[in-house]
Amino acid sequence: MKSYPSNPSPFLYANKWSQLFHNWISVLINLSHKQGTVYLNDLYDILPEYESKQLTDILQNNWFDELKRSPENPSLLLATIRTVGWKPMMIGLLLVPNVSLFDRLFFCNQYFKRRKY
Repeated sequence: MKSYPSNPSPFLYANKWSQLFHNWISVLINLSHKQGTVYLNDLYDILPEYESKQLTDILQNNWFDELKRSPENPSLLLATIRTVGWKPMMIGLLLVPNVSLFDRLFFCNQYFKRRKY
């Protein structure tokens, strides 16, 4: 596997406003627009709290706690929520309606295009 130079994430240095509205990623978006693609060396390093080793250790501990709490019916969903929090799920719940609305608008728009005869 090829190793790439370190590219620290601007999220670490972004203010709360930029973190909330994801303005910190605009540099990568602009770069990919100019290049026409995103290369692996363009991507930012993973934030320390999202490294897989740390997350799997926390998930494993939460799973064992869930097994102790409810041995007959443990919930992987609850263990996962305790590991990563509600934020990713809330983002998903917000994105699903937006994507489906976008799809409906896009497909509806196809019927109103001018046709060449």
